[in-house]
Amino acid sequence: MAQTQVLCSHLEGHRVTWTGRFRYVRVTELENGAQALVNMLPGPVADWLRCFYGDEYPPCQEPPPPRPIPADAPPPDPLCRIKPLAKHRCHLKRYDRLKMEVTLGMPRGETNSAANEDDATKDIVLRASDEFRAVLLALRSGSLLEFSTVLEGRLGSKWPVFELKALRCLNCNGTHPAVPVGRQLKLEQDWRSRLRHALAFAFHFLFHPLLSVRTEAEGHTGAVTTELQV
Repeated sequence: MAQTQVLCSHLEGHRVTWTGRFRYVRVTELENGAQALVNMLPGPVADWLRCFYGDEYPPCQEPPPPRPIPADAPPPDPLCRIKPLAKHRCHLKRYDRLKMEVTLGMPRGETNSAANEDDATKDIVLRASDEFRAVLLALRSGSLLEFSTVLEGRLGSKWPVFELKALRCLNCNGTHPAVPVGRQLKLEQDWRSRLRHALAFAFHFLFHPLLSVRTEAEGHTGAVTTELQV
């Protein structure tokens, strides 16, 4: 394994595109800044803000006596099972930001036997951000996915973990209507632009209205001009 790791380290930084068979996805971290802020407020104010900015739990009827369910009946809302246990009438779950891990197996093919397909040691684990939530939560086990990532640390190790950059389902058209169509991309953060705006805000805070700073983006660089106001 050591020789494999040394050889694979030469590929670090390369962007690659593979195909894999979707196994499962799990949430590793959940962030909700709005909910954390509202929870610090007094009860009546917090309840009002939850309903004003969030969503109310759906109206749910008492379960009827057991009887055959029609085939065309809509599935029950899963929130109806949560509503009796919820502490509040409304929730702010629309502001959740998820971090997930996706496990993909080897795709079926002529060169892959059934044993290789079910071999968990050949699985690939991908870190996925909230941009991929709609796709990943709607996928079914066995879906064929095309994904892009950048090769980084721990190459050649037994359980490498890569960051998911792009994702597309290859066999979901028509069979999985809930899966968004097309290629889903990760939104890269523009740290330079954020830094420029942060410095401009600090400058305005200290010197406004005598001096002001205006940032202008020109391509991948930004030109900062200083104006003196009379």
